[in-house]
Amino acid sequence: MDVESGLRSGGGVVRGCGVGMCMAAEWGCVWLRSGDVYGCGVGMCMAAEWGCVWLRSGDVYGCGVGMCIAAEWGCVWLRSGDVYGCRVRVCMDAECGFAWMQSAGLHGCRVRVCMDAECGFAWMQSAGLHGCRVGMCMDAEWGCVWMQSGDVYGCRVGMCMDAEWGCVWMRSGDVYGCGVGMCMDAEWG
Repeated sequence: MDVESGLRSGGGVVRGCGVGMCMAAEWGCVWLRSGDVYGCGVGMCMAAEWGCVWLRSGDVYGCGVGMCIAAEWGCVWLRSGDVYGCRVRVCMDAECGFAWMQSAGLHGCRVRVCMDAECGFAWMQSAGLHGCRVGMCMDAEWGCVWMQSGDVYGCRVGMCMDAEWGCVWMRSGDVYGCGVGMCMDAEWG
């Protein structure tokens, strides 16, 4: 079954759509930059502010450079338009525009790979992730890797954290004797 037929088979009708028009993600419909909308089906969704087509399955149709998605939907996306190994709860921060995976595996990522802090998983500006696992998190506005357990991998000068998460860090990038519940005020360093 070709892409168009497959999408149309999902049923659903969107009225009054034209080139450049889009819809809200919560409606669960596919939309293309060309202005064509193909029969929205379960699992098909998009980010209204970006206007890109993508599926929860990790398949992306008609996407090109600059396409992106909303983090809360759980699909990996790269600026190149390629999608690698998408699965449930893989997500990204649309405003950062680079992919990451909950499994801690990155594919084709570049410098400044980032994530939305609310997802609660680690990342590094170098695009390398080390020993990521549940409980790793970061403050997106600071752009640093850290873990609630107090272990930090591959930290560099300027690494920091959001004190509300309860983890220690040092401006030098070194962390000493950190444990769960330890924290500090990032602005103090």
